[in-house]
Formats: sequence, structure tokens, C-alpha cells
Amino acid sequence: MLKTKISLLLLFIFFPLFINPSNLIWKQGIKAEIIGSPAVYEEKIITGVKNGDILCFNSDSKLLWSFNSGSAIFSSPVIDKKGNIFITLQDGKLIKLNMKGEKLIEINTGSNLRSTPLLIDNRIIVVSEKGRIFAFDKNKGKKVWEKKFDNECFSSPVYSEGLILIPMKNKLLLAVTPDGEKKWEFKTKGVIFSSPAIASDGSVYLTSMDHNLYKIGKNGKLIWKFKTGRWIISSPVIDVNGNVYFGSYDRFFYSITENGKLRWKKEGKGSFNATPVIDSKGNIYAGNSSGNIFCFSYTGEILWKYKAGDFVRRPLVIMPDKKILISCSLDKNIYVLKTKGTLSKKAQWPKYLGNSSNSGRR
Repeated sequence: MLKTKISLLLLFIFFPLFINPSNLIWKQGIKAEIIGSPAVYEEKIITGVKNGDILCFNSDSKLLWSFNSGSAIFSSPVIDKKGNIFITLQDGKLIKLNMKGEKLIEINTGSNLRSTPLLIDNRIIVVSEKGRIFAFDKNKGKKVWEKKFDNECFSSPVYSEGLILIPMKNKLLLAVTPDGEKKWEFKTKGVIFSSPAIASDGSVYLTSMDHNLYKIGKNGKLIWKFKTGRWIISSPVIDVNGNVYFGSYDRFFYSITENGKLRWKKEGKGSFNATPVIDSKGNIYAGNSSGNIFCFSYTGEILWKYKAGDFVRRPLVIMPDKKILISCSLDKNIYVLKTKGTLSKKAQWPKYLGNSSNSGRR
């Protein structure tokens, strides 16, 4: 009888471990918060830190190198096919590093920078806080052109169908050509702090602090909008079937069809501000202000969740060839967790800025 009671007690204590095992592989403390989204190149994790550090880890947590830029970093690194790293600094500089952490180019734009640079062939596009848009030769650093649109920009541009799509803070999505010619603009009713996602047919999904997710045609015209209960800061992502995922300040995480209909929504104990990511099995990973990292199935079931030390509000990342999720928390830790699959190669827009190199294009 006593043995039975002990066995039942042990089962009661340890049963939660079996139904919700820890998915943590490792975590690494750093000196300050990561504001942007880490990039991945050949199983190396590269990230910028608010205190100005640029760090490179391998997938087993070893720090391979660090570089201090001398300025705060609010953007994400972008990596080209040769392994060159481009990152903007708050003090107005754009720098280029190689994969050894050696600085190759430094350009001073003279205008504060928060948005992630955009690579288009041999050009790199940079948008400043005050709406100045620059194009530089990515190999030599020479300025090709500059335009000014008198509108603040803290979000990151993307590229699709021959157009650069720039989310402006003052409720505007601006479309310009690679030569800086304005083609169209789309007006929302709220500030835009997110970046667009591009569907396979070229249509654009955009969230706004006016509570709406917008679907916009290639011509800049509204197709439909879907309203949530509160602000939206999370950028949308798109799965292989055209379903769109994002979170809201209303504490719900949403799945919307390509026709603008609600598939499902799940409530958390905090606002879902972090841009989610989709794995090769169709699972979706999201984080919220309660500090939880969620794994949702394609149908909206919560497969597991992990509690970080503080808010999870930055875009999540999955490595392309490893079942590894990378998440950053306000507690100044990088969390690396086990996933069901690798980064989806078939999803139309599986993560923030489109892919693991943060290139801003499909």
C-alpha cells in the first residue's frame, strides 16, 4: 500500500515532465538586449546587440567572434551569398563585415538608422529614421542615389516584383523602384512598426497599430483587411497554403486564410508582439510578453510552450538545416530550443524578412 502511494506521488510530481518536456538546448547571456532578428549562415548565428556588439555563435553556443561597432544597434544583420554581413547602426553608419568579424566597409549616411538594410543584386538599400533612402554599391560602398520622402522609418523594407516596399511610421507603405522612383503608396489608419510579407502571387500583407492586417495587391490597392482587438506590431508570415500568421496586443495569436477569414486564434497571457516563424512540418512558433515561447500545430493546437525569463518580443528564427529555434528575450538571453522541423523552404514567407539571411525577399 505504501509503495503504491509513493509510486502515485512520484507520478504526480514527474508526470508534467513527460507531457511537457523541456525543449531548451542552450541559453546564452549577453550584455544587452537584442532588438532585431539574428541571421543564420552555414550554421552560424549572427546578431546585433543594443550595446553595439555584433556577435557570431555556432549552433552549439560557442562564441566564435565579437565586434563592437561603437554605436547602438536596433536593426538585424543581412548576409549575402558570399557570407558578407551588412548592418546599420543608430549613429548613421552602415558597416560591412566578413564572416571572420573583420570590417571591410564603413559608410556614414549622416542620418540615424534603425531599419535593416535591403540587398538587391549589387546594391544595398538603407532607409533612415527621417525618410532618407540611400542606395550604395555593396562591394565598394559608393553611393548610387539618394531620395528623401519626409516620413520617419523605423521598420525594415522588403523587395518584391521589382519594387522596394518601405513601411513608414506615419501610417504609410511606400513602393519605389530600385532606382528610387515612387510608384504607389498605401495608407493605413495607424502607425506601422512591422515589415510586410510577400505571397507567392506578389500580394502584400501588412499589419498596423490601427488593429488591422491588410492584404494589398501588387498595384497598391486594398484587397481586404482583418481587424483584431488591439494594436499589431508583429510582422505577418505566410505558410505553404497561403495562410497568414501574426500576433496582436489583444493577447491572441491569429491564423487567417488568404481570403481574409479567421482559421483559428489562441489566447496567451500576454501580447503577441514577436514575429513568428514556420518550420518544415507546418508548425508555427511565437513568443509573447508573458515570456512564453509557443509551438502551435498547423491546426492551432499548442504542442508545447517554454517559459523564458522575460518578454519575448523580437522575431523568432529557425536554422535552415537544423531543428533549432532561436529566440531572444528582454532578460538579455538567447534561447535555443528544439523544433519539430527545420525552417520551411516551401512556405511563401516563413519568417521575418523572408529567410534566414534576412534578405527581405522570397
